[in-house]
Amino acid sequence: MTPTDLDNWISKINGFDIKYIDESADNYLFSADVYGKEETFFILHAEKTGEYRITLKYDEDDNGNPVIVKDDSYGNYIVKFYVNGSFGQENENMRLEGNGNGGIRSQILSMTAGDDFIFSVSSIDGREHYSVDFVMAYANMPSTTPASGDETYTLTYADIDEAILSFTPDKSGKYKITSLSDENDPKIIVYSAGTNSPIYNEDGTPMGDDNSGDGNNFSYTENVQQQHIGITYYYHIFINKTATTRLDVKIERIGNADEDPEVVTDIAKVEATLVKQSKQQGTWTPLAQENKVVEKNGEYFVTVNGIEYKVYAAITKNLGGAEYSFATIESMGPEDVRPGDNGSSSSDGKKNDYLTVYELNSSTQRYNYTDFIKTYSEYCDEADGVYPLNGELKLFIERYMANHWADIVDEPDAKNPPSNMLALACGYFA
Repeated sequence: MTPTDLDNWISKINGFDIKYIDESADNYLFSADVYGKEETFFILHAEKTGEYRITLKYDEDDNGNPVIVKDDSYGNYIVKFYVNGSFGQENENMRLEGNGNGGIRSQILSMTAGDDFIFSVSSIDGREHYSVDFVMAYANMPSTTPASGDETYTLTYADIDEAILSFTPDKSGKYKITSLSDENDPKIIVYSAGTNSPIYNEDGTPMGDDNSGDGNNFSYTENVQQQHIGITYYYHIFINKTATTRLDVKIERIGNADEDPEVVTDIAKVEATLVKQSKQQGTWTPLAQENKVVEKNGEYFVTVNGIEYKVYAAITKNLGGAEYSFATIESMGPEDVRPGDNGSSSSDGKKNDYLTVYELNSSTQRYNYTDFIKTYSEYCDEADGVYPLNGELKLFIERYMANHWADIVDEPDAKNPPSNMLALACGYFA
């Protein structure tokens, strides 16, 4: 990929909070010629172990501006990924379609040297001939091994000194995590999913272990309480040198979790004096991640290009590109179906408790916002579906997004949550 092409892609699709193209990676530019409804197939062969990322962007006119091609779609492409080296079985959870995220879509593949991955490119509207550019990037990233319960897991190192174990327990309990070979003096460090950085003990040392197991093996115990079932814990496993090797790590449930603290749920009440809203003038513009919101006399404002705008919170207005709002979210489906996922269905009956959320940085205090949102809904203009952001709405959004931001963000990355949670539910009229 030439420096000019690289700069062009970076300038057009990298955002404040998401970098689709990493200029430090090995980036390669490809073009797929698509004919009619036929799929053009590619086989990605991994010469090296690491992270491979395919990225596509919107269609452009002669001036390089985004073009809507069909049904409000910015990118005419469909990318399908096939499992187990098969041309017939698609992994539909990985599919990329250009009608999402403004035509910018990306997929990350963790691969071991020698692996093959099959994917295809086709067009949404089946035009006679369509050329799709995409970037394939390689970075020697630590490989991630998923884990869920009692088992021995093999971590892979490829000319690197770090690997990641992602543990998503399916039941509560105390789990002992132990390395089974001390050849390279492994140590385990607990990382935050939100910041992708180590979690520290009160004495300032990283949480984890080095040599508590046999010899130079580590042994670390995680206490998984009932309310943390399904949460993913990230452990970075380091060895004492850069090497190409493997390491077996055993996870064993050794007993029940320490007694779970009592969870208290309070009903959130509307304290502000509400005023029925009229339809606003201008075009609704969602906040960007880089927009800084400031408070003035109980109201909130944002300055864009030197112009100050009042900030509004979406209440009955759908969130982002989702098909639900705060007002409808609890009727979208059963608890095990994320709002907007296939299988959820609209209903007048309450199907989940998404508006009951935890206090920030607490696992014992929750707030039920169902009646709170119902009250605010009654004061929104029917067409706009928004209400001016105030202190209690701001606190609600921050609490809600701390629990559910991944349902709103396109291609969520647990290691890199949005820095501006208000931007996921707020905007202004310009």
